[in-house]
Amino acid sequence: FLWDNDNWEDTYSKMGEYLDIKDRVYLLNKRADLIRELLDVIENQLQLVDKKKSASRETALIVLLAVLLGVVVTIGSIAVVLLYFQVQGNAVLLEHSVLG
Repeated sequence: FLWDNDNWEDTYSKMGEYLDIKDRVYLLNKRADLIRELLDVIENQLQLVDKKKSASRETALIVLLAVLLGVVVTIGSIAVVLLYFQVQGNAVLLEHSVLG
């Protein structure tokens, strides 16, 4: 309505000056920019936290796998020792039965 009717343009301009519309728009834009920057910082921090959590999970998984591998190797070595003594025991029993 105001832009189609040139008679009101002067009133519109005076109201804009009276209400300091340009200054208010400038301040609102500055505040919006500040909020946008703050949200960017928060987003970056959240991404860093996610990366740290992911790295922590990977580290925990590697440690868990290392412990599991250690357990498997230990069980394997115990089995080898038991088999060795079982074979040695059978050999001793065989010698006693042959000699005796």
